[in-house]
Amino acid sequence: CSVLAVLLLLSAAFSQAREAAPTPCESRRIAKELLGRDRKFNYPAQPGIEGAETGILKTVVPVPKVRMNVTAVVHYPEKTGNGRVDEQLRQYAQTVLDGYLGEIREDFLADDVEDLSPARVKAAVLSTTFAIGRSSSRYMSVIFYHCLYTGGAHPNQTFSVLSFDLETGARLTFTDLFPDGRADSLAEYMNNDLDRQSAAGKSARDAADILTPEAVRERGLDNLALCSTGLIAIFAPYEQGPYSEGTKFVSIPARGLKTPKGLDTRFWQ
Repeated sequence: CSVLAVLLLLSAAFSQAREAAPTPCESRRIAKELLGRDRKFNYPAQPGIEGAETGILKTVVPVPKVRMNVTAVVHYPEKTGNGRVDEQLRQYAQTVLDGYLGEIREDFLADDVEDLSPARVKAAVLSTTFAIGRSSSRYMSVIFYHCLYTGGAHPNQTFSVLSFDLETGARLTFTDLFPDGRADSLAEYMNNDLDRQSAAGKSARDAADILTPEAVRERGLDNLALCSTGLIAIFAPYEQGPYSEGTKFVSIPARGLKTPKGLDTRFWQ
C-alpha cells in the first residue's frame, strides 16, 4: 500500500473517530518515519536528533593475538534542555559501553577463545545509535538500537527505550501511561496486530510468543516508544518470529475506538 493512501485513510479515520486497526504496512510506515532507517536494521544508521546534540562514548581495545583493534561506540542524545535527563542518558550510555567491553573481553581477549582470526576481528561491530519519538513537546522517548557482532551468522540486534518528562526530568514508567496498572487491553491489541503480521508473512506465532498482560506489565516501557499518534511497540529479531522476519513494530493509537483501555491520553495533548 502507498504511503499517501495510508495517510488519507488515517486522516479519515481520525476525523470520524473510527480508527481501523493498523495494517502491517502501516506499522512499518510509522516505524520507518519514527526511526528513519530501514525496517530490517541490519547495521546502525547515522544518529541524530533535531533540537539536541549527539554525544559519543567510544573505546578502542587492542587484540594482541592478531595485532588489531576492536572499537565499541555508543551514540546518545545530550543537551535535551533538561540536565537531569541529560545525566540519565549519559549514565545509560556508559552502562551500554561497559557491557560492550565485557563482550570484547569474553569474545576476543579470553585465553580460551577459539577461531580468533584477523577477519573476525575486522568484522566486529559493537555499536549503539538512537532515534527520538515525541508525544508532545514535554514528553520524549529515546529509542536505542544496539548492534553486536563478534562472529557468527549475523549480528545480534536489540532495542531499549527510555522515556522522559522534559519538564521534571523524571523517567516515565508503565503506570504513568497506564495509571490503573492493567495491561489486558494493551496485550490483546499487540497480540492481534502481531498475529496479522505473521499471517501476512505466511507464518504462525509460537505459543511462547503470545504476550500475557503480566509479561507486558513487567516489561513496562522498555520496548514502548512515544510518538505523535500514540505508542510504538518494538520487537527485535527472534522476539516475535524467526530472525528472517526482522524487527516487528506495532503502532498503538492514543485516539479512537481502538485505543487500549487505561491509556492516559493526556500525554498526547
